[in-house]
This record gives sequence, structure tokens and C-alpha cells, in this order.
Amino acid sequence: MPRIIELSGTPWDEPSAQIGHDPDAPVRGREEALAYRAALIAMFGVPPEGYALTIAGHDHDFGRYTVVRLVCPADSALHDEAYEVLVEQGLAHWHEAVMPAPYTYGPNRACEAICASGPSREAIERALIASRPAPDGTFALDLFRKIHANLRAAYPAHAARADQRIAAIHAQTDSTRH
Repeated sequence: MPRIIELSGTPWDEPSAQIGHDPDAPVRGREEALAYRAALIAMFGVPPEGYALTIAGHDHDFGRYTVVRLVCPADSALHDEAYEVLVEQGLAHWHEAVMPAPYTYGPNRACEAICASGPSREAIERALIASRPAPDGTFALDLFRKIHANLRAAYPAHAARADQRIAAIHAQTDSTRH
């Protein structure tokens, strides 16, 4: 039987959707968890063989909340303690993964999505764009290389959309130079 480690739905030192206070918290919490799973993958890579990062919803007296779960292999030969420790410690902030928060929370918990139609998708694509290589293929930081490679491997459709956006950025830059 696989072992399951319950993580959080966001980096531990970031604001998040609050069930009981926000009627849209279940939807926001799911988007935050999807983005947090991507942030963990960006930093620690695609889970090793036998492992999975999944999303799980839980009902509470105040509503439904969502977390990321690390599903560990039942086969002890696949056990990777170092990976488990890194993922369980998680991230304190979204920016550690060069990723924007899917939602920003202002005074009185006012909330704004970075993209109304898919905040978690937008967060992943923005991380791919922010960590992109220069036109000559070099990366500003080794961290950017790692994040970009990990997200490309885990989210190929997001990477394709980010590539289109990056091409548009380069085209716009080239047109302003001439």
C-alpha cells in the first residue's frame, strides 16, 4: 500500500483561499493547489519512479479545501528519502519557483486572479516565460535552467503555449529595434 504525505495547498508562508470566509475558496484553493504542485515540480523535478504529486480535496465543517499529496511507492526499492524530505519541507514563497501566486489577496482578503480563465495555468506559463533562456540559449541563472527544464518536462502543453508567448515577446522586441 502506498504511503501518502499530505502537504499544503500553497507555499507555507503565503496567503491562501480561506474556507468559511470566502464563498469561492473551494475553486481558488484547487487552483492554488494545482499551481503549488507545479511549483514543487519546478524546484524538485518530476517525481521519481513510483512517486506522484496529486491533488486531494477534503471536506471540512466550513467547506472544501484542497491540498497537494505526495504519494510514495509501496515498493521499498523505489524509496527516495531525499526527495520526500525536500517535497515535504516544501516552499515558503511562490517566487522560489519563479512563479506568481495564482491569486493576490489585498486588504480585507479581497482577491484577484492573475488570469480569470486559468490562474494555475497562467502561473505555470509565467514561470516558464520568466525562466526562459536568452535567444542564444543561455540562462541567466542555473536556477532558471532547472525550473524551465522541470516545468517543460511535466507540462508540455503549457510549455508550447509559453513558447508562443516568448516568440511574440521576441518579435515585439525586434520590431521596436527597427
